[in-house]
Order: sequence, then structure tokens, then C-alpha cells
Amino acid sequence: MIKLKDLLPNEDLVLYSNLSVEEVMRRIKENVGPKVRSNYWNRPISCKSYEGDVYGNIFDIKKVIDYRNSFLPVIHGIVYLDANGKTGIILKMRLAPFVKAFILLWLLFTGLACIGFLIKGIINYNNILKGIGKIFEHGVPVPFFLFLFGCAITVIPFKIESRKSIDFFKVLLRANV
Repeated sequence: MIKLKDLLPNEDLVLYSNLSVEEVMRRIKENVGPKVRSNYWNRPISCKSYEGDVYGNIFDIKKVIDYRNSFLPVIHGIVYLDANGKTGIILKMRLAPFVKAFILLWLLFTGLACIGFLIKGIINYNNILKGIGKIFEHGVPVPFFLFLFGCAITVIPFKIESRKSIDFFKVLLRANV
């Protein structure tokens, strides 16, 4: 069964590793380079898998990719020692704030257009029954397609990239969920 959390561009999970906290942080630091402020076309080539900040047992990172994907997850992580002596790694993956704001505005305006068309359809219910083809003449389905497109173009690339990152951390840290 599909849960609501599976349809949102968020991932929250805890990985457990038998490695020490120090070893986990060492492996993470080895794979994280500094943030690079540049545009896509003149980006320097990095030998690290991720870029961002690592401080203490906390990290804020983003995957280094050689293609465009605005829906790449920003990963916030915390490494700790749990009561059983295992190392826990909390991973929270979110959209970048600007992308989140843009998508929320997109969904807000297309959602309002959908509601407007639904209200118009309820008011003109008798006219709609006369000819279902007239609905398509007035472009009624367009806001609904745009709303669904906004949802799909956000969730699908985010989930693909978050799965890649989860798999990377599982292998790197010899961890499981």
C-alpha cells in the first residue's frame, strides 16, 4: 500500500552500523568535498562523491553530479552512538529551499485553477451534461495536468536520487535500516 510519505519529496531514515562513530565520520569526511559556488557549465571536476559541510558528528551535504537536477536532495545527517552500542546515522533528505518554494507556488496556482474550474463546472453542471466534448474546448483539463506534472516532476527525480544516496551510505558505512 502506498503511504503519503512515499508521495512527498522527503526521506527520513536511520541507518545502523557496527563501525565506530569516529570511523563513520572519517568515511563520510573522505567522501565530502567543500561546497563549490559555480554554475553548471564551468563547474570544476570533483573527485568526491558529495559536497557540503561536516562538523563534529553532523553533516549537510549534496551529491556531486555531472548533469542537471534541481530536485537533488539536500542531506542533513547526525551520527550518534545508540544504547545498544551501535552507531546510528540519522539521514534527513529534503529539497533545496528555493526549489521547494518554487514548487509550492506552482502547485498553489495550478491547484487554485483546478478549484476554479471545479466550481465553474458545478455551477454550469447542466451545460456540461449537454456535451462532454465542450469541456476540452475550454481547456479545463490543462490545470489538472499541470498540477499532476508539477507533482511528478518533483517526486520522481527526488526519489531516484535519494535512493542512490541511501544505497551509497549503506555500502560506505556497512549499514542497514
